[in-house]
Amino acid sequence: MWKIIGGLLSVAVICGVLYAVNYSSILKYPTVHGDKSAPTMVRVAEVEYSSAGTRLPLVGRVHANRSVQIVSEVTGRISKVFVSPTQMVKTGDLLVQLENERHKALLKESEVVLKNYQRRLEMSGKLINKGVVSQDSYEQIRALVKSQTAVVDARQAELNARDITAPFDGILSLHNITAGQFVKPETVLFQLDDISQVYVDFPIPERFLSKIVVGQEVTATTDAWPGHIFSGKVKQIDTHINVDTLAVGVRIYFDNQEFKLLDGMMLEVSMNMASEKLPVVPLKSLVYAGEDRYVFVVNEENKVFRRKVVLGPVNGAMVAVNQGLRVGTSIVVEGVNRIHDGDTVTVIRQEDIEAVSGEVPLKKKDKTGTRDQML
Repeated sequence: MWKIIGGLLSVAVICGVLYAVNYSSILKYPTVHGDKSAPTMVRVAEVEYSSAGTRLPLVGRVHANRSVQIVSEVTGRISKVFVSPTQMVKTGDLLVQLENERHKALLKESEVVLKNYQRRLEMSGKLINKGVVSQDSYEQIRALVKSQTAVVDARQAELNARDITAPFDGILSLHNITAGQFVKPETVLFQLDDISQVYVDFPIPERFLSKIVVGQEVTATTDAWPGHIFSGKVKQIDTHINVDTLAVGVRIYFDNQEFKLLDGMMLEVSMNMASEKLPVVPLKSLVYAGEDRYVFVVNEENKVFRRKVVLGPVNGAMVAVNQGLRVGTSIVVEGVNRIHDGDTVTVIRQEDIEAVSGEVPLKKKDKTGTRDQML
């Protein structure tokens, strides 16, 4: 008797396994022989919530806090270079000096002429009260003083332009500037970067705008420094939404006293958003048509209809749905490539497959039963 019962149980187990394997095979390999009008078998599951926190991945280029190309304003020959490549400089430091002997002489000459005019003006002022010098003569001399003062100022500016200085604290780029080199206006001599702080600009989808605040902390990594995590903060949020991308610009600053982050470097930034409950679907359930994404919704009559969805963040094999689906809606999760809008299908429920084959469900609850986790 017990041998008979044991044999029957063994047969039942084997049949169950073969049943699950057969369904899986049917889903993966559609039947090519037999009745072509038979409904296509598809796996179906209900849309469910996930309340896991959203972690928004971003990739952008590093920008120096300040960056400028140092150029010459005048034509001339370099007489002396005071700095070396990649040298740190302070505001006002002399970087390059152009030949200036002729300009010094011209300035000195104009200053002598100015002093003579000033002396004549002083004497005329004393004599005008005695009636020796007319008012017109006095005004003419005063005009000469004013004109010559402008000449002195102009020649002083020309001399100053031959001293090229640093506009702010920073580090110089590599360069090949040498004494004797002839330069023209707009000739680039150096690149000066202030990278004590750096920033990265990112477009953030507008739906996250309420979850971003100035001062919010972020973390970042780069292939240039494996294993190193950089900490930054949101410093500025743009005042308008890009109408083409529906995104808002966010500027994130990073302290960079060690100068590990360089201008132009690629940085991967991760920004934690507040936890929110969103419908989620498997990535494999999506149908792609240009830039649009769709899923197949199954009605009570086992007919499928294509529905457009707006997607949110991806988490592993699952993706959040911002618009287009409600929790509890039945969608096709396997077999989407073999069906069309309006087809009648044979439904295989996800829970039926799990019961027979022991597959891991799309979703499970934690010990408290209050939070869904995406697998």
